[in-house]
Amino acid sequence: EEAEEEKAQATVKSFSHFGKEAQAKKALEEKAEQDRLEIERREGMFKQVLEIDPEDTLANYGMADVSFKRELWSDAEAYLQKVISADPKYSVAYLLLGKTQEKMNLIPEASSTLNTGIKIASNQGDLMPANEMQQILNRLS
Repeated sequence: EEAEEEKAQATVKSFSHFGKEAQAKKALEEKAEQDRLEIERREGMFKQVLEIDPEDTLANYGMADVSFKRELWSDAEAYLQKVISADPKYSVAYLLLGKTQEKMNLIPEASSTLNTGIKIASNQGDLMPANEMQQILNRLS
């Protein structure tokens, strides 16, 4: 009888464990779906702005961010080049471009982009992007 009781308790504990795993998995799936819907919403908004003004830096940066999250590295790089052409002092664009080039395995280009970005961010007092770029640069070295 004692063994049966322990077996029953173990079974309940096992079910509890699997239930928690299932809840965690469901929560992750729901979060991923919410993220996907948010990316689609943002993409639509940025595309509307770009139809009006193809050189809009914020919309191009937004499209680069959407492309980066979708792992469309070449698209992200093209949008970021537009941003930097239009506004060479847009420090976070250098950060995202460096990350994009790293993902594309363009390490020398990423290092160059990050070095430039650090100088620009430091001159403007943008310490958070400058610090993050320095961390990435240290990791690449």
